Amino acid sequence: MDPVNPPFVDITSTNTEFYTEITWLEDTGITTGWQTDQGTKYLPFRSTTRDAMAAFLNRYDNLQG
Repeated sequence: MDPVNPPFVDITSTNTEFYTEITWLEDTGITTGWQTDQGTKYLPFRSTTRDAMAAFLNRYDNLQG
């Protein structure tokens, strides 16, 4: 079930196509978002760097552990 309160200030269940998947990533710790003055943001249209992708894959692998 999707959370009522989104974990990131820049996504909502009504305006974000992959809301369920993004909230799952946060819930499992695979992604932690970006800390900003407005709160934690997901920044869905920002490019993903190789080092960030390595962190995501490592966190996912640790879930399987």
